[in-house]
Amino acid sequence: MKTPHTCCARGARVRVVLRNGDVIVDRFVERTGKFVVLAKHRIRGGELRSFGIYKEAGR
Repeated sequence: MKTPHTCCARGARVRVVLRNGDVIVDRFVERTGKFVVLAKHRIRGGELRSFGIYKEAGR
């Protein structure tokens, strides 16, 4: 199973889509060996479908 690129600047707002279809918008904290740590979530790398910088519309 392939996983998307999962790193960005600390404190950046990211949009994460999980394999079950849930969408999470949160601040990036760090990438550990198995997990992507966000301000309010800790997600396994294998559960991710997409990961990217979140930019609000109209900005």
